[in-house]
Amino acid sequence: SLTWTATNDPTFSHYRLVRLDSTVQTEFDNLTTPSYTDGDVVSGRHYSYTLYLHNSLGITSLPSNSVTLTPFSPANSILVYDETKSPTAADLFRGAVHDSLVRFWYDSLLNASGETFDYVDLANNAAPLSLQSLAQYEIVIWHSENPQNSRTGVQITQRESALREYVSIGGKLIRFGRHSLLAAGMGSDRCCQQRLDLLPA
Repeated sequence: SLTWTATNDPTFSHYRLVRLDSTVQTEFDNLTTPSYTDGDVVSGRHYSYTLYLHNSLGITSLPSNSVTLTPFSPANSILVYDETKSPTAADLFRGAVHDSLVRFWYDSLLNASGETFDYVDLANNAAPLSLQSLAQYEIVIWHSENPQNSRTGVQITQRESALREYVSIGGKLIRFGRHSLLAAGMGSDRCCQQRLDLLPA
């Protein structure tokens, strides 16, 4: 929902609100009250809004400052986001956990609790989930085992950026797994701080 200060221009005719979504521009014209609720939005997508004032003399004001909003309206409850990498034989010898065991554990835990959830197990070289994908869920459980097979630095940066944004727009993030913090590719002190930053109050 957007609000702004009402004009006191005696020649006021109407407001025009312009929304920019990536490269797609949408206009909401002939608004006569200083507020607007945009119901045609996608959870987790960035939208930029700019306001114009039109008067009865046919004059249009300069554009207002732009405001960027990212709505959070998840349609689903829980996503288990499994970052456990497929272990090598050497990893298994060191006590690594296979993906199938992680899936079995969540099936047993959440199904026994009567919770419905989606499960995503990304391939070792797959790109991390985007903010828009994460924002379809009220809760994201991010699980990681076997840090020997962690992602590249670029993939880690992309993942952590999406998780930060997810929390900032209202998502609830739970990090879980024996190496859920170490797999972020940071030192122990920064890892612990990272966890505190990402878990909302």
